[in-house]
Amino acid sequence: MPNLRFFRPGHPSSICTDLVDRAVTLKACEHNFCQSCIYAVVANGGELRCPDCRTEFTSHGDIVQPFRIMRQVLASIKINCSHDGCKEEVEYEQYQSHVDQCQFSPNAITTCSYCDTDYARKDENIHRDNCTNYLKFQKLELESQLASVKSEFAKYVLEIPNGWPKDGQLFPFVKDSVRTNIYYGIK
Repeated sequence: MPNLRFFRPGHPSSICTDLVDRAVTLKACEHNFCQSCIYAVVANGGELRCPDCRTEFTSHGDIVQPFRIMRQVLASIKINCSHDGCKEEVEYEQYQSHVDQCQFSPNAITTCSYCDTDYARKDENIHRDNCTNYLKFQKLELESQLASVKSEFAKYVLEIPNGWPKDGQLFPFVKDSVRTNIYYGIK
């Protein structure tokens, strides 16, 4: 269910009990329902009666767009996007369109900046694991970082005073510190 900024009781669909989605009205009794909810009632076949007042109606011919007052009430409702990370607050009429196209939707299509391939946002890790251009870039980044670490290490080795062994043996206090950190699992 969408996160509503304000919601007036009396505008939910009595079938699903959520705020009416793509509202429709039964012409005979003027009750409002979600389009998909009332179409499911019709699809079940049998005697067609309003789920609220049991007034009989005939198939799709008695299902109409909501009356103006209902459209105005729905238009006044603001809904927060339901996708994690999205802070958009949209009007009722634009809600479904926004949710379908929201950049935070797991189904939103995004384009890989490394290979120009389109994929669903939810599949980003799968795509990155198989994108050779991305993997090449990551390899170059790691090689660059390794070169930087080697360069910094070389500077420290040059700073070791004469007379101290430079064959990998460390100053005693550093050696003890490294041994302690390794012992406690500190990296």
